[in-house]
Amino acid sequence: MFKVVKCPPEYIDIRKRLRAQETAIDTTPAPSIQDRTINDHLSMFVEVKNDGTDLTTPRVFKIHPNTTYVGRDAKAGTGKQYFYIDGIGIDRDHCTIHNQNGIVTLTPRGEVWLNGKLVSSPFVLQHGSLICFGRNSTFRYCDPQFVQKTAIKSSNLNPTKQQLNGDKPSIHSSLTALPMAGGKKLNPIESNTLQIRPPKDLQQKKANQIVDPG
Repeated sequence: MFKVVKCPPEYIDIRKRLRAQETAIDTTPAPSIQDRTINDHLSMFVEVKNDGTDLTTPRVFKIHPNTTYVGRDAKAGTGKQYFYIDGIGIDRDHCTIHNQNGIVTLTPRGEVWLNGKLVSSPFVLQHGSLICFGRNSTFRYCDPQFVQKTAIKSSNLNPTKQQLNGDKPSIHSSLTALPMAGGKKLNPIESNTLQIRPPKDLQQKKANQIVDPG
């Protein structure tokens, strides 16, 4: 026979707290691929569908400097920069990737497709290129440095209104900053208006020249 033992209250509280933590972790939104691309300085391969559309939880392979080996031989990756990809048409030593001074070159040794075309000679990777290793392992190449340079160029080509007008202050703003010593205090509308009046002598001379028509 089995004896049923009631769980102590302290264990029930611990279980509730653990479940609340697990729920909070599950509801925390994961960073998007765009954010991960922009906020990282290393180039990377982001897994996509065969038609080039995004996956919900893709694999991301970062490309570190020097040589990275790609294939399906897990033992060959010991002590090396290695991308393990297992799929149809993937060889043990499928290709090598060279990252030198920000220029990433891929050298095929197995079946590699670039933007839908089968390639057999080394080529330089460009931001946004679709690379298919074998038959159904498709990745998009992302270069964060290219994204940052493009954003800087677009901001330089589209200056803001303040940059177009310059930093020169306007006439009205300079007039309002001047102190009005010895005169009455004007309201904001009058102070922003440049008023030009003739001298008193000229006003009296014009008054004397007026003849009564009677």
